[in-house]
Amino acid sequence: MPTIVSATTSAHLDEAYRFWYDIYVREMGRHQSDPLTDHENRRLYDPIAPHGNLLLARDAKGQVVGTLMSTWTTEPALEKYVDLFRLDKLNNRQRAHSTVTTKLMVAPEYRASRLGMLLARYSYAWGLESAVHYDFIDCNDHLVKFFEKLGYRPHLGRIQHSEYGPVNSMYLAVNDEVHLFNQRSPFYRLLAEHQEARRVYA
Repeated sequence: MPTIVSATTSAHLDEAYRFWYDIYVREMGRHQSDPLTDHENRRLYDPIAPHGNLLLARDAKGQVVGTLMSTWTTEPALEKYVDLFRLDKLNNRQRAHSTVTTKLMVAPEYRASRLGMLLARYSYAWGLESAVHYDFIDCNDHLVKFFEKLGYRPHLGRIQHSEYGPVNSMYLAVNDEVHLFNQRSPFYRLLAEHQEARRVYA
């Protein structure tokens, strides 16, 4: 299984940009006319990337084969998602403890593996340590069951993404122990371990 690292350098970001170009532009045919798409150098830039918690999955050869990014809703670069998810309806405290997750992407050869789940677990663990209370995502129809299994619930229903068309808006209550247990979410054990550690070291 690939290893997971956090992007901390400009070189890491460049690796992500190249990976996103391969998936979004070359494979899916998206972002063809996007001003952030550099066809000559095969890069798909994202102005949010330098500000988010970006995870990279590397295979045994060191190649990036998966990504996931979580960004605080108070980050100015995330403004388009604030509008998309109507996060201005949250109060200041809720905004301070909320993130938006994007760029959960896995290379074709790993799509039948548990890599997507592994990235999600790493991101959830980071969220626990960082005091995230709510996380918001949008996804296509075929991924709704995957996110429901993790513990996400419907948020605004079907919404119109400016780049990807109709998508499903969902949210995760990070500390909702009962819901995670009922969903048999892989996050439940992480939450229980986190809560126990806090009791021991309190």
